[in-house]
Amino acid sequence: MNIVLLCHERELLKPSNTGQLLHQCSGICARSVTWARKAPDLELLEAIAASRAYLVYPLLGASGQKLRCLEESEQRNTDNKLSVLLVENPVIVLIDATWQQAQKMFNQSPYLQHIPRLELSRERPSLFRLRRNQKKAGLCTVECAIELLRLCGERSVADQLEATFIHFMSLPRIASQAD
Repeated sequence: MNIVLLCHERELLKPSNTGQLLHQCSGICARSVTWARKAPDLELLEAIAASRAYLVYPLLGASGQKLRCLEESEQRNTDNKLSVLLVENPVIVLIDATWQQAQKMFNQSPYLQHIPRLELSRERPSLFRLRRNQKKAGLCTVECAIELLRLCGERSVADQLEATFIHFMSLPRIASQAD
């Protein structure tokens, strides 16, 4: 599994950005791409054209589209792993931005609107508390990656990433740098 972090340019400068944590853990194949409305990443477009890309993003609004919701309990009840549901060598796209920025990025990127979407579901709430206006059932970027790794059977890498995230959340923040 290859993860593409489609980053809003302002997100890269924020001390509360969790997408950066994916680059700190071994065993994770992730690359960051700065989103540009008029100049999409060519590698990402190639993966989309080859039907290898999946977008982790919830359906917003009543569009009537069906969404495959992946839950860990589904995976435990069968020998199938997430990778069986996906194509070989999938590219998982995570929009790395605030919820408001992510919605704008999605709306302004026609190529994202036709990628099969995955919505993650988990019983425990998000641990991310560094920003205002968080969605109740929403996960931050690193939490999405942790859940994906667990669903793919990569428990040790997921645990390592989660430990990195928990440490990150415990670091003192300067109030003036809050997002």
